[in-house]
Amino acid sequence: MTPSRWKQVEELYHAALECEPGQRAALLERVDPKLRGEVESLLAQESGATPLDHPAWKGAASLLGSTVAALTPGTQLGPYKIEGPLGSGGMGEVFRATDTRLGRAVAIKTSAAQFSSRFDREARAISSLNHPHICTLHDVGPNYLVMELCEGETLAARLKRGKLSIQESLRYGAQIADALAAAHAKGITHRDLKPGNIMLGKSGVKVLDFGLAKSPQDETLTGTRMVIGTPAYMAPEQREGNECDSRTDIYALGLILHEMATGRRAEPEQKDHLPEKLTHVIQRCLEQDPAERWQTASDVRKELQWAATSTAIPNGTAEPSIARRSWLAWAVAALLAAATAVALWAPWRKAPTTPETVQFQVRPQEKPTSTAFLQISPDGRYIVFVGGTEDHDRLWLRSLDSLDEHILSGTDNATNPFWSADSRFIAFSAEGQLKKIPIAGGPPQIICDLPENTAGGDWNRDDVILIGNQYGALSRVSATGGPRTAVTALDKARQETFHGRPVFLPDGKHFLYVRASIDLEAQGIYLGSLEVKPDLQSRQRLLPGSLGVGYAPGPDSVSGYVLFLQGDTLMARKFDNDRLQFTGEPAPVAEHVGSNRLSTSYFSVSKNGALIYRTVNQSRRQLRWFDRQGKALSTFGEPGVYRELALSPDGTRVALGRYDITGHDDDLWVLDSTRGTSTRLTFNPGQTVREAWSANGNEVFFSITRQGRNAELYRKSANGAGQEALVLQAPVGTAIAPTDVSSDGKNLLYTESTPISSDIFVLPLDGRGKPVPFVATRAYETNAKFSPDGRWVAYQSGESGRMEIYVRPFPPTAEDGGKWMLSNSGGLQPRWRRDGKEIFYLAPSGAWTAVEVSTGAAFKAGTPKVLFARSLGGLVLNTSSWLWDVSPDGFFFIDTAPTETGGADNSDIYVVLNWTGLLNR
Repeated sequence: MTPSRWKQVEELYHAALECEPGQRAALLERVDPKLRGEVESLLAQESGATPLDHPAWKGAASLLGSTVAALTPGTQLGPYKIEGPLGSGGMGEVFRATDTRLGRAVAIKTSAAQFSSRFDREARAISSLNHPHICTLHDVGPNYLVMELCEGETLAARLKRGKLSIQESLRYGAQIADALAAAHAKGITHRDLKPGNIMLGKSGVKVLDFGLAKSPQDETLTGTRMVIGTPAYMAPEQREGNECDSRTDIYALGLILHEMATGRRAEPEQKDHLPEKLTHVIQRCLEQDPAERWQTASDVRKELQWAATSTAIPNGTAEPSIARRSWLAWAVAALLAAATAVALWAPWRKAPTTPETVQFQVRPQEKPTSTAFLQISPDGRYIVFVGGTEDHDRLWLRSLDSLDEHILSGTDNATNPFWSADSRFIAFSAEGQLKKIPIAGGPPQIICDLPENTAGGDWNRDDVILIGNQYGALSRVSATGGPRTAVTALDKARQETFHGRPVFLPDGKHFLYVRASIDLEAQGIYLGSLEVKPDLQSRQRLLPGSLGVGYAPGPDSVSGYVLFLQGDTLMARKFDNDRLQFTGEPAPVAEHVGSNRLSTSYFSVSKNGALIYRTVNQSRRQLRWFDRQGKALSTFGEPGVYRELALSPDGTRVALGRYDITGHDDDLWVLDSTRGTSTRLTFNPGQTVREAWSANGNEVFFSITRQGRNAELYRKSANGAGQEALVLQAPVGTAIAPTDVSSDGKNLLYTESTPISSDIFVLPLDGRGKPVPFVATRAYETNAKFSPDGRWVAYQSGESGRMEIYVRPFPPTAEDGGKWMLSNSGGLQPRWRRDGKEIFYLAPSGAWTAVEVSTGAAFKAGTPKVLFARSLGGLVLNTSSWLWDVSPDGFFFIDTAPTETGGADNSDIYVVLNWTGLLNR
């Protein structure tokens, strides 16, 4: 085929694509029959994904005789419920659907009958591929494929708005090359790579439509003289119908790279002002002779990645988005470049000196909702944090040399993120599972099931993950998945409550971790080993305290630094990695570093000298009232560092835990909304755990844990007068927390917890009765609340494998029929409406949910209904903490609003490069 003849085919092909089916036939009738035949053969191969880039052809599937019945919203295709169409074309149609078994959104791709063989090829091709930049195949049915639903827009749609920046072109190009390399490694050639088959999303690119893919098993496609593909992106050998291989895809990739960087298709003799390195990559991709091109997609990926690290934007061609960046972005980039230059030039200096320490602030566009969940990558390039949207908290990823940050898709309700040793993956906890997600893009993968509340984790270079547990000991699991096994064991004799915040040392075998204990003398940072049995781990405390720990390499392989909080000062102490002991005294690094005062410090350190932290005042919050639709109505009290709360029976006062002005002492206060006063009820060196009002609102019950003593339950006048009176002392090794008092004032509900269980007890308040179990099983039960008439108790339990809301009669009797489960997909923290006709609770997603109930002769419950979904602003949805309450008139009272207290924004992240320089000041 001559070049002029090929140009005719290409022009006619694209003209036909723009036509509706009826107009297309009229267009083709006017041309030479041989030319028409060539174009029609190409149109018949048109990908089912491409119609997403131009108007859909209505009814195409039925016109072409699809073997799948017409699919309309609500249609059930096996376990998949059709939601609506996404697009259609000559191959068939694409629909959005929901997998009803998993609640997962998917794309259903149906096939027209004459293309069933091509559909079979696509299924076989992508089923063998598992790559973050290749659309995943979930399932195969008769003439339909169930695929990952790729959110975003196609590259073709994006290019209609103009060219991409050079850095975007290099990044996306490297991701496409990486996807091709994975396919080629399996012997699969795509053969129809084009912008319409590439999706751009939050996590990068997704290569779609392997319907023309050829593998070594495709004997029917090994013959010559078959012209298949899309004309504008065909390699010379493909146009002539000759044998295609991986280098055919590389040619198409060169065309795509050119189009991304320039905004137009490549033409002969065309001069483009592109960076030299990118021009070199493109030109070699587009060599006419396959032997002269790059021989593997991996080579192209490496060249593009190298170009991305060293390519400057040509003068006069700066992208608008780059030109608009503020001085902060340039400052951050300049500082990082300066630090890198110092490290690179240091060996050539005549008199080497310590690299200069550089400090600056990064202000996230999306404010982190949880100060605890903030981690820098081991290579010091990225920060991951938990940020809130309207309905969920998710993981956000930010590069330190950019103002941009983006959501990592599939991380709804994520907590406790931590990095792989190579900085390529982030592990996180979500909905009872440990998951990992590649930062280059792709869906999260499940590693294992988790306990209800994790307490940090770490991931070594051998792909061993350590996981902390807020109610138990450390466990380990392979990063590739499998069962969890115990690494440490709680020492009940020392009243230990949990082990958490593990950090691997350089050998990948030893680690540091926190042991929390009721006995504060036993609480602290300890050394552990993967090669020691759980019950034989060392009981020698390295450091006091329980606010987390960090480790950073030192100037040589033998030494390093252990970082920890002392009050709100971040300290570093030199550590010998061979002898596994300290070799120096602690030295201050930074002041006013935040923590949650329980088990987590708000700092993170990389392997190459980068430190990030957030300040102590960032958790100040403003209490607010909300209505049933989630609308903020008014504020309540002064901003403060609050912990838990409970409204008085008349709704005018709130008892809550609050840290003092130093941020250290946690005591119980009562705020009066009518008088605007604050009354401090406790002055204790221990921690106030939970509070509950008496029925008449005159007293507050609360529990305290003091050093060297068992947990104790007290009562005190709500006006602060008099001394607190001891009500109950907990057994050794347990914690107690009051949750509610019956409306007649006769009984108190409280939770008694050990590191491995939690049960609900009833204490008669007449002073003569002893505590009796109300719900005591192997499951974890807590948060019990009386109904207004005192005849029923709502509580949460993990007996089904996840936390759900249940109701039991009170007092329990055999004839009352046992219990009822109110929630149907998880629930936490139940609260009764004050007239007893409704129960509110929090769904695992953070949505406020209501269930209408009847408490007459028999208990009856309706269907749960979501009232509103709202980010909790970093207040963790765990199994025990009360973060909200309901007033007698039905308004919600909740502390979800972080405050800004002047000076630096309290969401700012402080960054220190070459932080060890601070030790010499």
